[in-house]
Amino acid sequence: MNKNKIRTILNLFRHYQVCLHKDYFFYIDNVNVNLAEVEFEPNNEVVYLFWEGSDGEEYRIKFDESGLSNARVKDGNLIIEDTEGDEIEITFNKLTKYAVNFI
Repeated sequence: MNKNKIRTILNLFRHYQVCLHKDYFFYIDNVNVNLAEVEFEPNNEVVYLFWEGSDGEEYRIKFDESGLSNARVKDGNLIIEDTEGDEIEITFNKLTKYAVNFI
């Protein structure tokens, strides 16, 4: 298990906006993130993503430490296997504050 990789990925979730890709056409950017303590145990669930879809349903994705340890990068996005075995493509966006000034 790659402990440094797990720590680095968790820091991405802490400091950046998470956007999920689905079917190449759908981009989910209203994702909420909950993180748990790292135990360096493969099945320890450490990342919990959830959002409300346009249909009003709540959706959830969970990642364990094994998924984070085996994550890979593709076209600048992170690919992580969730606890159900599905590969999830994630983009991390940096949000910056912009001061509006009217003259």
